[in-house]
Amino acid sequence: MTNRTSFYASLFQTFAQRLYSHGWWIMSIFVALSTFGGVNGAMLTTSRIFFVAGEESQMPRIMAFLHIHKLTPLPAVVFTAFFSLLYLSVTDLYKLMNYLGFVQWFAISLSVLIVLIFRVTRKNAIRPVRVPIILPIIYVGMSAFLIIFSFVGAPMESLYGCAIIATGIPVYLLGITWSPKPKCFQKKVDAITTGAQKALQLAPQN
Repeated sequence: MTNRTSFYASLFQTFAQRLYSHGWWIMSIFVALSTFGGVNGAMLTTSRIFFVAGEESQMPRIMAFLHIHKLTPLPAVVFTAFFSLLYLSVTDLYKLMNYLGFVQWFAISLSVLIVLIFRVTRKNAIRPVRVPIILPIIYVGMSAFLIIFSFVGAPMESLYGCAIIATGIPVYLLGITWSPKPKCFQKKVDAITTGAQKALQLAPQN
């Protein structure tokens, strides 16, 4: 445990003891439950993003397959779990938060910015859900504030975050823009897809 982690842990413990006296330990349970709830929500949303990317051919099509009995996007969940375990190799929790926090806010701000762009370029598009235009403007402004101050407060961690984003460029070039692909390459991809289907009991949606 780093000195900074120990500081925040002792600060939380002192606050809970002052507020709840002998029942301070209950707060630790609530914090743990809240953390597990956040992880559960992240697993659900992130795996569904990979699932949709597989449907749109932005990732290998195996990502869009479902378990034949549970009807869950098992490959996308396994893919998410693999990278979650990979992140555990970073020993400093706060560095990891800085790496991925920058990436998360950058990705979310771009997603909301696209809403503004589509309001101008696709005025007649069907929108099941509409929000006042001021809300995405405020959100993008606040996200830009967080991104800028991430660079100011932790420049190296933010650069590592940019490097993490940049790793998607060769994957995009290889998987999306490189077309048509050689038959030998496609055969290997199909063999991997078939092997994963048999091992994980998968099938396409339709």
